[in-house]
Amino acid sequence: MTEKEQFKEIAEELKRQEEDATYASQSQFEMSKFWRWWHWLLGIPAAVLAAIAGFTGLASVTGRVPAAILALIAAVFGGILTTVEPNKRLKQCQAAATAYNEVRVTARQARRVELSTLSMEDARSKLHDLTEQKLQVDRIAEPPNTYAFWRARRNIERGRLEHEVDSADQEAGADGQMG
Repeated sequence: MTEKEQFKEIAEELKRQEEDATYASQSQFEMSKFWRWWHWLLGIPAAVLAAIAGFTGLASVTGRVPAAILALIAAVFGGILTTVEPNKRLKQCQAAATAYNEVRVTARQARRVELSTLSMEDARSKLHDLTEQKLQVDRIAEPPNTYAFWRARRNIERGRLEHEVDSADQEAGADGQMG
């Protein structure tokens, strides 16, 4: 394989890394939305029911039974919230999304800006380091559910991650002049 062919292979692998990181990042951002939703869905009723139970129990002697029932329901919501820990998972997904996004940006910049100026050894090293960085995030990231992946793919396919300059590049001719 010639050096030119090797550089082409490295560029293609960097593009694959960029694509993988794009989908992984968007999936993790969607998972963080999922966990935020569960945090609010469980947390608000737990707090409201606990407050109503306390008020009802203190307001009258006859309100003790309804207050106890409300307190038990609030405890169930609180127990689920504590067990599932949606707020913790939300933060983990946001951190993983940010780390994947870093891989995506680094891969894109390496492919589009740096690769043509690197030696073969430096290009391979760059690819290796980037692969290790992505694998490290893969090891700690929570696998996205089907719905999060579907929303991520939809965001990507609708061009929500496109930069204006990239769409201008596609409209430009081979010499960079606008057509």
